Amino acid sequence: MEQVSLTTAANLASVLSSQQQQDQTTTESEHSHSRTSSEQQINAQAYTYGRDLWDCLSSLNESTTSRTFFMKALRSFFSSYKKSLDTFSQSLQKSVQQYEKDFVRFKHDHVVDSTSTAMLNVKMCLDEMVKSIQDSGELILKDMVEPLEIYYKHYGLTNNELLKQGNQFWNMLHQERTQMLFAKENYYNQAQQAHQIMNQLNEIKNQQKQAISNPMLQVTVISTRKASDDPLVQERRLQLQQAKADITKQEYEKCLSKLNYTIDNFETHYKPILNRIQEGDEYQINYVKAHMDKFAKNVEGLGLSFKDRGEELLQSVAQISSETDLKIFIDLHKSTNPFLQKEEFQQFENKAEFVKDQLPPAREASIRRASRSFLNQPEVQYMDSNQGQRNNQTAYTPRAGRKRASVFGGVSEDNNSDYELLDSDQIEKDRQKTFDLVVQLANGVTPITLEEKGQLIQLMQNKQMRLVLTDILNEINSPKPLQNYDCIKVLADILKFVLTLFVHEQVSDFRLLYTIIESSQNTFTYVNKRKLYLSTLLSDHDIWQDKKSWKDCILEIISMKMEDSNQRRKQRASTSNNDKDKGFFRKGLSSLKGILKSKQEDKVQELKSNQNLIFNELSRFVQSTINFGLPYDQANELLIIFCDQFQVEQSRIHLLLTELQSNQKKTSNMFTEKEQLIWSLQRRGNRLKAFGFNDKTQILGITIRYIDRDEDLRSILMLNKDIYELLKEEILEQALLRSSQDRLKKKRKTLWLRILKIDEGKANQEYWRNQEKSQKDIPKLVSDAIEVDVNRSFNNLKQISASNLNNILKTYAIVNPDLDYCQGMNFIAGFLYLVMGSESLAYAVMKEIIDKFSMGNLFNQELPMLKLNFYQLDRLISIVLSDLHTHFKDETINSSYYSSPYFITLFTSVLQMQETGDNCQVLQRFWDYFIISGQKSIFKASLAILKENEESLLQMPFEVMLTQIVFLPIKFFVQEFENEQDEKAGIQKFDTLMKNMKIPTMLLERLKNEFDENYKISALLEASSQQQNK
Repeated sequence: MEQVSLTTAANLASVLSSQQQQDQTTTESEHSHSRTSSEQQINAQAYTYGRDLWDCLSSLNESTTSRTFFMKALRSFFSSYKKSLDTFSQSLQKSVQQYEKDFVRFKHDHVVDSTSTAMLNVKMCLDEMVKSIQDSGELILKDMVEPLEIYYKHYGLTNNELLKQGNQFWNMLHQERTQMLFAKENYYNQAQQAHQIMNQLNEIKNQQKQAISNPMLQVTVISTRKASDDPLVQERRLQLQQAKADITKQEYEKCLSKLNYTIDNFETHYKPILNRIQEGDEYQINYVKAHMDKFAKNVEGLGLSFKDRGEELLQSVAQISSETDLKIFIDLHKSTNPFLQKEEFQQFENKAEFVKDQLPPAREASIRRASRSFLNQPEVQYMDSNQGQRNNQTAYTPRAGRKRASVFGGVSEDNNSDYELLDSDQIEKDRQKTFDLVVQLANGVTPITLEEKGQLIQLMQNKQMRLVLTDILNEINSPKPLQNYDCIKVLADILKFVLTLFVHEQVSDFRLLYTIIESSQNTFTYVNKRKLYLSTLLSDHDIWQDKKSWKDCILEIISMKMEDSNQRRKQRASTSNNDKDKGFFRKGLSSLKGILKSKQEDKVQELKSNQNLIFNELSRFVQSTINFGLPYDQANELLIIFCDQFQVEQSRIHLLLTELQSNQKKTSNMFTEKEQLIWSLQRRGNRLKAFGFNDKTQILGITIRYIDRDEDLRSILMLNKDIYELLKEEILEQALLRSSQDRLKKKRKTLWLRILKIDEGKANQEYWRNQEKSQKDIPKLVSDAIEVDVNRSFNNLKQISASNLNNILKTYAIVNPDLDYCQGMNFIAGFLYLVMGSESLAYAVMKEIIDKFSMGNLFNQELPMLKLNFYQLDRLISIVLSDLHTHFKDETINSSYYSSPYFITLFTSVLQMQETGDNCQVLQRFWDYFIISGQKSIFKASLAILKENEESLLQMPFEVMLTQIVFLPIKFFVQEFENEQDEKAGIQKFDTLMKNMKIPTMLLERLKNEFDENYKISALLEASSQQQNK
């Protein structure tokens, strides 16, 4: 039976092959598979392994060894290059440490001038260079060294396995050919012997005939005849030899048939092996090319980083001003020695002790200190921010060594500080100068000059001037576009300098830092029609990598805002209580209970207000850490600490954790090249496993090519009962995905029912039985909710009536009382009725997909599955459409703003305002994918919609995007085609988008695990909080 089946399959394959050649131009484009499409591409090439190297397995083996060694050597090179970068970065870091020790680590009392400022900026640039080299080395390790090590091993193992299979086929072919030649030779020998015996027999018979005619000859023949020359003996020998010849002939024919069958299998067994080796070699070449391209971009990026640092070094050096530095030096060391003052002649009087007593003590102290200052430099201190103007005439500056001469000829001193006293006019000029320059930058029209930039940096050394900067930045509390890029670049340089001072001075007032964080996320300019935020330019400063600074800043700001909020609430309560107290004695003790209740309500309101304030600030913290590049692990750790400390609710903790993880701008980098390679290899392995070299998958491969021909399909399925059971489900799914549109319109309904395992007769009986029950037993609350939604669903679509929807939804509600009815089901039921043309079948399909894909969790009041879908979609956007993801995060948009109908209604809500259901071919095509793949198809379609509109979305601000993004599915799924060709082209375009949108199942599982892990953390924090309260 097996041999007959294989022969039938071979015959069928030959028949199908001939049909394929006749319809090649149409069939190949409409009925391609992941394996067959690649084979068609190989066959279309001018050269292929299967056609040109079919007898060169030894050469292919040598090529595999050579290519494996090549990739191993390339991996060693990348590893050596990475070590070189590490050595370079370590040496440069040592140099920077020595540089910092010699030029940057000033004493606390050191006055900063333009030279020291430039040296500090140079040190920051060198630090960035070191970081760039280290980051480059890490990328080399993650993106090149580790993936190559995995790939070259996988490549060698896969090709060796394929070559082993090829050798087995080739050895089998060689063995069968040898057996055939041996059988042929044996057959020829036996036939030759039979021929010789026949000749001898004929000769004996001729001699007997001659002897009969000639008596004398007869006597001679009889006397010379041997026993073996007896005709009867010869005839028996001939019969035996002919029997042997027939047996060897049958053996020869059998070996020949077996050989020819093996040769016939060359196209289906041996040639695909060579083509797969060719695919692997092509992939290997492209893989090497991609890694060399990464290497080149890595080197280019490092060079560009060095170029940018070089430009910053030039700008820093350009800030050095001899005039400024000398002025500071002179002001710092200006001579106050009184010995050079001219003295008037004084007549001697015997009053030496009296004169000494009359000498002003301030002058005497000044003389002594001036003498010492000639030999030793005076101590200098930075001005304290809490010390401002002592009066209307004086203020303190950081020029510490300079003293103003008093009316007594000495110097004026302060017991608490040695700061110079300046009049208010100079301070006011500095304030005005700072205000004008910062406002000019904040307006973003005209940048300041390089000299003004240097002056502003010098002014920023004064803490009072930084207060001016803080006041201006506080005004930027909404999105503020700057027209000129140079303005935002200079403003970023100024703020980086201020942040550096913040670190070096170890300031404990974090209001300035918080102001910079908030304002920089609202300030942006356009570069190549894309928003560039000030926070992006500030994100490379080292302060954002300091977890302690983030922690102290957030804690102080939350505490400060809570205190302010509580004070305002107390003031309002105090005013209200005063009004109540006036009438308290008139009403008596009856109002006491009301007052106590009011106080309890105030406490509850205060707690809720504080919780909302904390949640809002932590939400801002999440967005800020993303924009400023705090590593995810550190940000996640801080967020958990804050949630635990402030006892945030579990639902909010989960929301914050998932928001932090899903909004990472560089999420794709969190999935290493190694993991992506593993996913790719697994996909290839699954394909190899599904379409290998055994009979079952060979038949499946043939079936997929001709999946649209029902007669061929039936013939293949009827070859063998086991094959039918094994391949039935797969073939039905492939029939739904790969049939032509003309055929699919006729058999879509049948295929849906077969795939979902719905028996039409049983479905009708179940539906009508439960419909009668629903008319009596359905709760009124459910019935009213259904009727309300039905009355506002598909009002313009005449093919769907309100009664149809009522019947389907009420029947389902009575069958599934745990779920009964939820919004969104009305659209699904209406679409299914439009496709199936029957209430009972629409009900059956809706019931089956809700059960099969666990959609009941989507309609749960807490929406656990919907929240998971939002998280997964955000993460997928960050991986597949990273630029759009960044734009979404800059505009504070996440998937929950627009994608709820995607998952709840399965895109069927796009028909709400349509007048006909004839334009929903693309939507029906999506449902073909959904019935097979489930929620993965929703993610694919969502990403396809966004990808198709990515360019326009990148240009939209928040307000425009929110209004436009809602209508994108309607334009995508509801299309009016002018003719059948346009319809086929539209469906084919959709198929291409879905096919090219690769979403590994293990990726969705990993994202689900991340979401669940965040939920577990939030639950633990909630339990810990409750335990503490007890």
